[in-house]
Amino acid sequence: MGMAKMVVVELKSQYESIRQEIMPAIDAVFAENYFILGEHAPRVTSEFFNK
Repeated sequence: MGMAKMVVVELKSQYESIRQEIMPAIDAVFAENYFILGEHAPRVTSEFFNK
């Protein structure tokens, strides 16, 4: 296997690993139907949901 092909295979496996870690979190955000970004997110979220 050539060096370029090894790099592509390695990047693909890293992508799959990262995707498996990230996708459940992304799915959870969209399942809740809200998405707040920024430094005020915890305060806004707690006030909005009275938590």
